[in-house]
Amino acid sequence: MKNYYQEILSLKGQEVEYEPSGYGHIKMVKHNFPFSIKEKEFDFLRDLIIRYNLKSGYELGTGMGVSTAAIGLGFKYTGGKLVTVDSYIEEHLESYGAYEYIPPKLVYENDGYKSAQFLINHFKLENNVFPEIGWSPNNILGLLDKHLKSKIDFVFYDGGHFDHQLVKDIEIIAPKLADNFVIAFHDFHPNFFTERVMLAIEKVFKKPLKIAVARPDGEDLSIIINK
Repeated sequence: MKNYYQEILSLKGQEVEYEPSGYGHIKMVKHNFPFSIKEKEFDFLRDLIIRYNLKSGYELGTGMGVSTAAIGLGFKYTGGKLVTVDSYIEEHLESYGAYEYIPPKLVYENDGYKSAQFLINHFKLENNVFPEIGWSPNNILGLLDKHLKSKIDFVFYDGGHFDHQLVKDIEIIAPKLADNFVIAFHDFHPNFFTERVMLAIEKVFKKPLKIAVARPDGEDLSIIINK
């Protein structure tokens, strides 16, 4: 199968260019953060959508759109739609964690959104992927309703990696979930997935998490399958 991940790294001449992070991810040339998912995670997410014939998805944490492209390519195959949301605060602050306790802030002038839109166009995903600027949980339900008529059967969480934020991100999605669904979390780690978070997962998804792409191939990308 075509190596889309390496294709992204090879792209040159567009407004936002890419380079290896040095840790197995992709990053934007002009920014220290965010980092993308890793190559095996990219393939896993695309194939996950196809394997379970998922149709209606939500991604929290667009970053620069690499994971968005992976999920979008899966939905292109199934004929589904994805809403991807980011505040772009990580790029703005050049930090993966400095925004833990700041008030909600949306950054409209950013390269991550430009990159995501470029990749959507490059892979011809315009009918499948809809990028938005928003903050979870404040804007999420409205943005989902804007683009998706049906309930969602896929969620990929790669937003704020703090237990209080993860709980909010999990709980807000409960009324939008279809009866059958697949959930994916990036960066599974005990520091983030505290007892508080695990209780929220049990309450909303009613299924256990399992690591699907372990380190070093991934960042312990973990999934819940209710299909």
